[in-house]
Amino acid sequence: MPFHRLRELATRLKERFVKPRPVLEQRKYPRVEDLHWESGLLIKASEQRPRRFKIGDKIYWGREFVSQEQLDINSHLLSKGISVEVPLTMNPVGERRRVLYLDAGDHLYYLRRVLTTPEKETIAKQIAEIISRMHNENIAHNDTHPSNFVMSKQFKVTLIDFKHAAFDPNLDWNNPEQIYFSFSMDYHNLRTTFHQLRMPYELLVETFKSIINGYKMSPENKAEVYYMIENEYL
Repeated sequence: MPFHRLRELATRLKERFVKPRPVLEQRKYPRVEDLHWESGLLIKASEQRPRRFKIGDKIYWGREFVSQEQLDINSHLLSKGISVEVPLTMNPVGERRRVLYLDAGDHLYYLRRVLTTPEKETIAKQIAEIISRMHNENIAHNDTHPSNFVMSKQFKVTLIDFKHAAFDPNLDWNNPEQIYFSFSMDYHNLRTTFHQLRMPYELLVETFKSIINGYKMSPENKAEVYYMIENEYL
């Protein structure tokens, strides 16, 4: 049987036996299909953020299934001046909790091919500061992959998506081993992030050193934490 006949038969069978999916709730705001950066980069929002919206002159993006704990951690880090995403409004929809965030840029993963070495160094310094200050608040992100770091046109890096984040109020900063194991997932994911972003190995080493140097620990305990990281991830 010719191919076009098979295709027609498959279409008829699909129309007859396959039930159409229910129509999803219409978006409240129009989606931005394409965004042009001043640097000349063209990044399609539909490829990386299908829930991106434009309201007036500002761009926002939404996420569903946001817990109150996630919002509390997000708000606490914002109050400390740490570069994390800014939640604006919450719209409960059934079991879903839909939140609009102020758009902070585009995923680093999609920019990895066009970043220069000086730009990578700038990004690494910001990542080190964000993670170090976040850990000092007894918070582990637990998902520090390239898709959760975004960058604006001004090269400001922002950490997003705290659905796996955890807050430990009983963290003992005089116990290097506890600190290491509490944040080990962030260390592991950070190494993966630098590999996927094609960062030089030396830059990964410097970033880990900057993170540990920013900890609220004695120099001896910092050296012990770094020694454990060096043996496992470097």
